[in-house]
Amino acid sequence: MPLSRRLVLQTFVASSATAALGAVLAACSNSAAPTTGGGAASAAAGASEGFPVTLQSALGSVTLDSPPQRVVTLSWMNQDAAIALGAVPVGMPKFAWGANSDGVLAWDKTALDGKTLPTLLDDSQSIPFEAIAALKPDVVLAGYSGLTAEDYATLSKFTKVVAYPDAPYATDWREVITLAGQALGKSAEATALIDKTVAYMTTEAAKHPEIAGRTFAYCATFTDGQLSVYKDTDARVRFVTDLGLTLAPSVGELAPQDDAFYFDLSYEQVSSLASDILIAFFDTEDALAAFTANPLIAAMPQVKSGAFAAMVGADLAMAASAPSSLSIPYMLPTYLEKISAAVSAAG
Repeated sequence: MPLSRRLVLQTFVASSATAALGAVLAACSNSAAPTTGGGAASAAAGASEGFPVTLQSALGSVTLDSPPQRVVTLSWMNQDAAIALGAVPVGMPKFAWGANSDGVLAWDKTALDGKTLPTLLDDSQSIPFEAIAALKPDVVLAGYSGLTAEDYATLSKFTKVVAYPDAPYATDWREVITLAGQALGKSAEATALIDKTVAYMTTEAAKHPEIAGRTFAYCATFTDGQLSVYKDTDARVRFVTDLGLTLAPSVGELAPQDDAFYFDLSYEQVSSLASDILIAFFDTEDALAAFTANPLIAAMPQVKSGAFAAMVGADLAMAASAPSSLSIPYMLPTYLEKISAAVSAAG
């Protein structure tokens, strides 16, 4: 699967527990209880403020008796939340798109400077259950993810799992931080982190009053001849509305009534996607040029007038696709400048 398509679909392919995994699970059977060192240390940790804590999710509830010491994260955003809260994961995803040659995102690299780099897990095709189990985690943070019920059940055999509250890939970045704070015993820190990030966003957006109230559609291209349009449940869309823009009514009118976070329009249908501006991301300038060279795309009012905010570069696209307290400062000034230019062109 092309990496750019993997970025938007973020579909974990569930794998069955193999005999090798079974052996690892058996070796780690006691790791479902948070690792605290045992004995008196366990009792002291169990008495920590806010614990035990029970977190509900769409896939089940989990109770943590004490602050976890060994954290593994899956998908996007979750590692950012843990790192920003001072809980460096023992394992986190290795990113093949938008990251450096080691598979680490730029904002995570900066935040981890001087710290031990977590074990990087390859989840490009499936969840690496064996590798995760080998790390003996106290908790897996997956508040923003596409975990299936089968994934959740397999992980729950050897650790505690914090999954998404409502639906796959529909958890707001603030809620991701809140969930991580609750799981880590850092709720006060999580609230402060959210407030700081929102204040930064408000300050930056105030520099561009012209964008307030303008309508937008947010898109990507993953299949020739089709435009993938993000719905109101998507993290990218919710982030843009946080900046003061409004999702175009045409998106809701065209979207099928299902739980997916995006839908596809053929290029023959794109003229019906009415909005003040169009936002889309691309791996490279060549990809952008190929997109706008198509006559049907070039004829879109937003593209024709220049009311088109093209976010070019895998790192920028990844930062905007998975907004967090770490990625937002990394990309927001550039992001707002592009949106502002598109709004100005829209008139």
